[in-house]
Amino acid sequence: MEDDGFIVTLTNVGAAHYLPTGTPDRHLTLELKLMGPKGEVMKEKVHTMKRYILWRPFIVDLRDTRLPYSQPRVFRIP
Repeated sequence: MEDDGFIVTLTNVGAAHYLPTGTPDRHLTLELKLMGPKGEVMKEKVHTMKRYILWRPFIVDLRDTRLPYSQPRVFRIP
């Protein structure tokens, strides 16, 4: 734990492409939950990694939050 909360680092080391891959509807979800002493959820943060596109009239990439190969990504929960 650091002063600014808990940190999780994800790195795609097994696939030499973006994760997830395949149809643009696929996504990878990371749920971070800070649990209290009695098992209650004190804080929660959800990160969704996916490719956001516009299908029509032609495919346009709007945003891409997938995990690239060998590039660590840091997620925090304060």
